[in-house]
Amino acid sequence: MAGNGGTQSVVQYMQHWARRVDEKLKAHLPVQPTYPQELHRALHYCVLAPGKRFRPVLMIAVAQALGAVPEGVLTAGAGIEFIHTASLTLDDLPCMDNAKMRRGQKTVHLAFGEDVAVLVATALLVEGLALVSLNAAENGLSQKLSARVVRETAAAVSTMGMAGGQYLDLHAPPPGWDEKTVKIVHARKTSALIVAAVRVAAVLCHAKSRELEALTGFAHKLGSAFQISDDLLDVTGDQTRLGKMTGQDQGKPNLARVIGSAEAGKRLDGDIAEAFAHLEGLDTSTDILRSFVRFMRDRQS
Repeated sequence: MAGNGGTQSVVQYMQHWARRVDEKLKAHLPVQPTYPQELHRALHYCVLAPGKRFRPVLMIAVAQALGAVPEGVLTAGAGIEFIHTASLTLDDLPCMDNAKMRRGQKTVHLAFGEDVAVLVATALLVEGLALVSLNAAENGLSQKLSARVVRETAAAVSTMGMAGGQYLDLHAPPPGWDEKTVKIVHARKTSALIVAAVRVAAVLCHAKSRELEALTGFAHKLGSAFQISDDLLDVTGDQTRLGKMTGQDQGKPNLARVIGSAEAGKRLDGDIAEAFAHLEGLDTSTDILRSFVRFMRDRQS
């Protein structure tokens, strides 16, 4: 997964906007110290841990592709990042994946206890939805469209989204994992929130129905590519760069382990090609969105 000029460009773009996202995240966290201090310290600990902020930055890229200002999706982007962080906190619990490290530091349950981790995740899920709703109000969306963005975000967390994906991740089908069942887990556990992020950003920017359709297809393929690259990194990646333990997907729905790294790489290339094809449905500049797709191929963390 060697880098190139295009990858370097999108990395710089992500780093720039990640700093803006971090500012927005801080603005929507309780000021320290707020009682109960330990709970809020844990909240700051997990939300502000170093991360790519991939989903909110992707939302910014969608806004720019549609000719809108990035600030018009920052609040919802923070909400989506809250929800993503909640999902990581829950996934790391001993009753789930029993992870020891996340984003280069101890997982929340090891640093603060399982009870605090569950409460932090619960608070982040609710506040994430609240921020999506707030952004809809900031942008003057109708009641119908405001309800739509909240509903679509909630659906990404539901049993048909991340919750269902995590359940399937923990309960292998009796015959064992195959490509079809792995892709079902990928679609729910990873792609669902990425698709929601893209669609919410598009609706907040008053996208036309044709634009929304093209972006939705793009997001599905980007989400799939993201998870396949993640699976490959679990097999071949560097633990220090990743900020988490590698080799954690033994017995899990990891496509690289199910069909082999070479075949998984071919599926990744296929998703990338299809993501590019969906972007042809947009009349505006899609250079930065195309860079996000190429990043899936070249990422090392």
